[in-house]
Amino acid sequence: MSTLPCAAVRRRQALRAVLALLLLSMLACTIRPEAIAAVFLDATPTMLRPTRTPKPPPTLPAVLPTLPPVLDVVAPPTPAAALPGIQQSLVDVYALANTAVVSILVSAGTDKAEEGSGFLYDSSGHIITNEHVVRNARSIEVSFSVGEKVAGRLVGSDANSDLAVIVVERVPAGVVALRLGDSDRVQVGHQVVAIGNPFGLRGTMSLGIVSGLGRMLSGAPADISGAAYTMPDIIQTDAAINPGNSGGPLLNLAGEVIGVNKAIYSDTGVNSGVGFAIGANVVRRVVTALILTGKYEYPYLGIMGQDEYSMAELQALGVAAQPGVYVVSVLPDGPAAAAGLRGGSTPTRFGALQSGGDVITAVEGLPVLQFSDLLSYLAKNTKVGQVVKLTVWRAGTILQLDVRLTARP
Repeated sequence: MSTLPCAAVRRRQALRAVLALLLLSMLACTIRPEAIAAVFLDATPTMLRPTRTPKPPPTLPAVLPTLPPVLDVVAPPTPAAALPGIQQSLVDVYALANTAVVSILVSAGTDKAEEGSGFLYDSSGHIITNEHVVRNARSIEVSFSVGEKVAGRLVGSDANSDLAVIVVERVPAGVVALRLGDSDRVQVGHQVVAIGNPFGLRGTMSLGIVSGLGRMLSGAPADISGAAYTMPDIIQTDAAINPGNSGGPLLNLAGEVIGVNKAIYSDTGVNSGVGFAIGANVVRRVVTALILTGKYEYPYLGIMGQDEYSMAELQALGVAAQPGVYVVSVLPDGPAAAAGLRGGSTPTRFGALQSGGDVITAVEGLPVLQFSDLLSYLAKNTKVGQVVKLTVWRAGTILQLDVRLTARP
């Protein structure tokens, strides 16, 4: 048996070791190529450093946004369609004014209480209404639309204009006073609304137009001559006014008070399409005085007249061709008598209507065509003690007369 040289034996043993290592590497490891080359190129045993294939880093799950729980899908509400111009204006006026409109319950010491309307005039708690609403009142209860009831106290009243002011100690939060407008700017055909409590139905609004201007209504009481005071600057409207509306506001579509609802013309006692309101410019003057002094003094001229004459009457008076205010009579001891104004003195076939009276054609240079024009000017523009200049036609001659107004008797 031959014996291999020691070197050969060592090479054979090394080769076996390398093959064994290669087999193990194939099972578990990856052998660097340079290490294998070194084994075959150099028989000297070499310390091998297997390199493990690194595990890929764990893949983290993607972070998903947190979603709300799935709910039933509800369609969003459909936006309210814009209302046509006039409808939106009416809605806005009501929203603005209704909280300031009040119901006034008056007890006169009987079992039956009377109800009317009114509205807040200022932040001090003054409320405007009609004189006939609070006449003979022993107790006054004011109800606001927000649900609060407050006791009221009479500050002052004026039967001639049918206006009164009451006051409450407390105004509910959120209630804002209404603003008086300029009744001289009102025109026939303007749309208006009345808000009040007809038949106890609180917060009722009705729509109409201005049907006429410069109307006159007889007032009370009569003066010492027996003649009733005539209320000027009355607005006529077809907005529904019924029992319970008295004292409530007549408003334009800007939410301004242009009048205080007073009366209706009706054979049945309910609305017939002819209602009347006291013009705001008269209201402003009277109410200011009632708050300050409790009364109002009217500038007084001291004549009697009328608005309408037939053609036959004008011919009988001899003034058919002369526009102006015919002076039917001059009351004795009055301002007009002191200034030399003349009334009719010659009998005609029309009874108390006598000819020969003066015709007032202008006051302070402003033409007047009807008796209501003259009364309206005096009521809105003059005061007691003021001197006014009247232009007078007398039998074809033009005169200028100065008249110092006094307080109405």
